[in-house]
Amino acid sequence: MNIARTTAFLVAFGCLQLGATPSGAITEEFAAIVAEILSAQTEGRISEMGPQQKIAMIACVNGVLVNMPNGKKRYIMQGVDLDEREDRFGKVLYENRGEWVQNVARACARVALSGGT
Repeated sequence: MNIARTTAFLVAFGCLQLGATPSGAITEEFAAIVAEILSAQTEGRISEMGPQQKIAMIACVNGVLVNMPNGKKRYIMQGVDLDEREDRFGKVLYENRGEWVQNVARACARVALSGGT
């Protein structure tokens, strides 16, 4: 299975479990945008990950960000293109002294350091 299909499967599978909540549609679209942003990285740690490790990292990040307030998710989602969504994503993750970055780092450190391919 290629990385795009596998990522889409993991995102869809994760969202199916959350679909019963009123914010299910937001969560599903947001998870797809997070996957798109992280998959498009060309520098930094995630860009150096192998396909399986990247898939696991995207799933982990989405698992953490599911708890992000819907207003923040909508702000990111309303970017007109990938560049704007990526910029907004960074702003949200780093506000409040990097609260979301810290949450992701704590939850996903094992995946980030696994060195899987």
